[in-house]
Amino acid sequence: ISENQDTWMKEWGIKKENIALVPPGITNENFEKMDKKKYQEKFKTLGHKVIGYVGRIQEYKGLSQMVDALPNIKKNFGKVKILFVWLDSGYEKELRNRVRNLNVEKDVIFTGEVSEKEKRGLISIMDVFVLPSKIEGFGIVMLEAMAQKVPIISTKTDGGKFLIKNKENGFLYSFGDIKDLENKTIKLIMDKKLRNKIIKNNLNKARDFLCDNQSHKLEKIYVDEMKKIENDKTLWDEVLFANPNWIVI
Repeated sequence: ISENQDTWMKEWGIKKENIALVPPGITNENFEKMDKKKYQEKFKTLGHKVIGYVGRIQEYKGLSQMVDALPNIKKNFGKVKILFVWLDSGYEKELRNRVRNLNVEKDVIFTGEVSEKEKRGLISIMDVFVLPSKIEGFGIVMLEAMAQKVPIISTKTDGGKFLIKNKENGFLYSFGDIKDLENKTIKLIMDKKLRNKIIKNNLNKARDFLCDNQSHKLEKIYVDEMKKIENDKTLWDEVLFANPNWIVI
């Protein structure tokens, strides 16, 4: 699902010709123009800079890095909110304790489960979207944020390196480097010229990942593989032997 994954696939002994790249896609709904003020009022973020994350609340997602970076980011902007959007998967209690210990409870919002439309609305009010995961094969939420014209900061995961180019779609940083996360967040909020460039690039890139485009790629792979079976009697016999109940039309 991302370019960099073929490295470990080859290490596992999979031949290059048996590896195909078919990333996930998003739908046209992700580009819907949202009523930002409605969500700013509901979640009390009016007048604040908003740094956001969407996904499961799990330790490997690296969310503590965003909390640790918050005090220094606040020194530059004063009113800053972090939005953690979606459900607890066993780490929320520990994360809330970290928030409490840093005395930033009023600046961190845990939304819990939201609808797809509300998720889009929450993404739309973010000034910066952060995906700070230790491991991420793709990260479809980055595309969802791009479609809502939000700059991205991601760790250097397979998905991050595939989707994000520094100063083109946002920034990459090394997992655990809090100071770099702080600096790049501040840069993306303050540098309006860079923000506008990234917003434009992200919108164009997100459109390249529409579901229709990705499904056509997958369909072509299936068709090509069926043609190989049709034209190779040995393969055909293997398929029929392994799957005696198949009916191929």
